[in-house]
This record gives sequence, structure tokens and C-alpha cells, in this order.
Amino acid sequence: MNGAIRLAFLVFAIDLLVVSGVVIGWFPFHPIVLMVPLVGLVNYTIEGRNSNGLGLKPVDLLPTLAVAGIFAVLALGRYVLALRIAGIPLRTPNPTLATVLMLVRTVVVDIFIIALYEEIVNRGFIQTRLQATWGFWGVVIATVLFVSLHIPSSVLHLRPDPAALVFRLLQVGLVGFLLAFVYWRTESVVPTIAIHGLSNVSYSLSQQLSGRTGLEIVTTQIPIQFLWVIVQVGFVLWVADRLFPRDYPA
Repeated sequence: MNGAIRLAFLVFAIDLLVVSGVVIGWFPFHPIVLMVPLVGLVNYTIEGRNSNGLGLKPVDLLPTLAVAGIFAVLALGRYVLALRIAGIPLRTPNPTLATVLMLVRTVVVDIFIIALYEEIVNRGFIQTRLQATWGFWGVVIATVLFVSLHIPSSVLHLRPDPAALVFRLLQVGLVGFLLAFVYWRTESVVPTIAIHGLSNVSYSLSQQLSGRTGLEIVTTQIPIQFLWVIVQVGFVLWVADRLFPRDYPA
């Protein structure tokens, strides 16, 4: 195992510890506070790499926005369909200043904190090193590690409902593979942050439109949502395969 791989797994172990501590309540801050400076320090100082070592590479914006927009719309459609089938009414917020500010806050948190942190650490740092050594198997392993980071919060919130817990982890795995695939093709966190962030925004909007918690939405019409996720991820993978062409490494 080379040094880059060892560092990738070390960063993953630290990230898992920090995430678990935040979920349990040991750390009163978001993991971005520790993890993004840490991977920056390792990348630039210890390894002596440039910004590409964190996936900070420019890409074409049109295919990026297309893939992210399609995925976000399909994600919102899934939540709305599940809620409507369950008979949960949707409400349109009044166009007030408070509503606008809440929307702005949602976008900032979902994209520039949650998605930015997860993508720079998991894709930009960890997957860069895994796929450089193991090719496509590095993509698969990065997906497994990404799912592992969501186990603490999923178990905490969904432990009383095994079906919801399994669905949540399978969903994270499918979406995580899509993100890993897009990163493999582009070697940039810009499209994965866009996809991840706008998907988060769709999830937050579904909560605001329904007045339901995230837990209630996740556990609503699980079979329908699961089938939708499979089709959704499969379709967006097909789109990404055409919009982000790249020669496969040997």
C-alpha cells in the first residue's frame, strides 16, 4: 500500500470519527470546520500537491448545470410524488422576505457547507488517491467509504425502522456511486458539488413544502421512492456518460 493510499484511509478514519462525534453530540460544529483545513494541509504541505489533489479543477459549466439540474428536479419529483401518494398536502410558502432569506440560507448551507465539505474530502481527497492507484475499483471503494460515513446518522435516526434504514443506506450508495462516477470522469469536485448540493436543496424544499421532517419524508412510500431512485440514478448516469466523456484508464 503506497503512501497516498495510506493517507486516504487515514483521512477517512478521522472523518468518520469526527462525523460520529458530531452525530453523538461530542463536537458542537459541522465537520467542515476540521476536515477541509485538514485535507488542505495534507495535500499542499505534506504531499506537496497542487489544487488538483483536492479535485479543484475547472470544468465546462453547461454539462455540469445540466446534470445537476436534471438530478435535482428528479429528486424533488420523487419526494413530491411520495408525499402526494401518502395524502400529505403540499403548501406554497408566501413570497415574503423571510421566505426568500430562508431559501438563500438553504442554498448556502446545502451547497456551500454540506456538499462542499463532503465532496472535497470524499471525492477530492480520498477518491483522487484511490482511483489513481486502483482505477475504477477506486471509484467503487470510494463509494463504500462514502456510505460508511452516513451510517452513524442513519442508525441514530432510523434504528427503530429497519426498512427505512436499509433504504437510506442503499439510496446513499446509489447516489454516491453517481457522484463517484462523475468525479472519475471529470477529476473535478465542481460537478459533484453541484449535483450533491442541488439534491440537498430539493430535499430541504420538500420539507418546507410539506411541513414534514426529513425523517418523515425518508420513511414515506419507501418502495416507490426506492424504484424511483434506481431509475433516477440510472438515467443521470446515462446522461453523465455522454456529457462527461473520458478515456477509461488502464
